[in-house]
Amino acid sequence: MLDAPQAVEDYLKWLIGNRHNEVFVTLFLDIRHCLITVDESAKGSLSRVAVYPREIVRRALSLNAASLIVAHNHPSGGVTPSASDRRLTRLLHESLALIDIRLLDHLVVASNEVFSFSRQGWMPG
Repeated sequence: MLDAPQAVEDYLKWLIGNRHNEVFVTLFLDIRHCLITVDESAKGSLSRVAVYPREIVRRALSLNAASLIVAHNHPSGGVTPSASDRRLTRLLHESLALIDIRLLDHLVVASNEVFSFSRQGWMPG
């Protein structure tokens, strides 16, 4: 059950923490933050993944999601977000806000560590 931040982080470490290529996943949530579904929104190479916010917005609308959490892994094992990770978070936040969907967090995942934009105060306001 994904009812607490630690449960979400543990689930994501299990789901994508040990992958050998970068993947970007989206957790779509309803108005009470209950999980609707999890999508692998993009699959990339060893060191990068191309994410298309338009596709995430379209999927969120089709699921009638109220909020979402996004995450991607760093196969290198480090979880420090890159400048492009920060730009993507800002772009997703702004795109989703236009249609009244909240981006709750962006998590960078490795096999035994997770970086949370929200916990670090890095979520756009």
